[in-house]
Amino acid sequence: MVSILIYLGIGALGGILAGLLGLGGGLIVVPCLAFTFAKLGFPSDILMHFAIGSSLAAMITTTFFSTWAHHRMGTEILPIYKLMAGGIIIGSFLGALTADFVHSVILSVAFGGFALIFSFQYFLNIEWQRRSSEPNNRLTMGCSVVIGMISALLGIGAGTVGLPFLTSYEKAPLHQAVGIAAALSFTVSIFGTISYLFTGLNEPVTPPFSTGYIYWPAVLGISLGSPLFAWGSARVAHMLPVLALKRIFAVVLFVIGIRMLFF
Repeated sequence: MVSILIYLGIGALGGILAGLLGLGGGLIVVPCLAFTFAKLGFPSDILMHFAIGSSLAAMITTTFFSTWAHHRMGTEILPIYKLMAGGIIIGSFLGALTADFVHSVILSVAFGGFALIFSFQYFLNIEWQRRSSEPNNRLTMGCSVVIGMISALLGIGAGTVGLPFLTSYEKAPLHQAVGIAAALSFTVSIFGTISYLFTGLNEPVTPPFSTGYIYWPAVLGISLGSPLFAWGSARVAHMLPVLALKRIFAVVLFVIGIRMLFF
């Protein structure tokens, strides 16, 4: 019973981040699950794999409601999403396959490092400026693969890596970029979950109520706890100024990055 309440709470926090910043909730969910699974005695060498795989599975519900909320509020999502979806799918598979060969400690350090990098990027309001007036579709495709791969490798959704690309290179206003990132995170969550489910089937020792690297009690609790908060915070996102969203994003990333480096 206590575990279910913990997962519901994690889902609520993840939902807030998903709706507010289009992050898919993974930035909160992955470290919270890692700490919880450590307390439950999960095998240390695959602990992060379960945290990431379960986060991605739970993210399906969160990002669906977040994307729908942004769509209902008039956010234009499809044009840029169509350009990036194929690369995101390819990258999601590659990221999950790569994670299967990486130790949990390395995944934790990588998670923390990326969080810190993007924390400073947003806090200092640094933007990537493209040289030409028109975006390069091949470059967009290539970057989409990288975004999908990093997102699935770390279980963080497409917002963490994708938002800087969307706002700086694709020139999407931040509120629109958040909606697009939510849709991309939804795509990552589906194909990342499939990949983590199958790559973990060969593990000799896994916890009860799990399939591959997916721990279903956590997925259920987070999925129940996140939708309402994802919907509500998406509405809040459209009322906040751009700089405020960036500052919130930066602070959250910094705190989590430091914690994961020393996990």
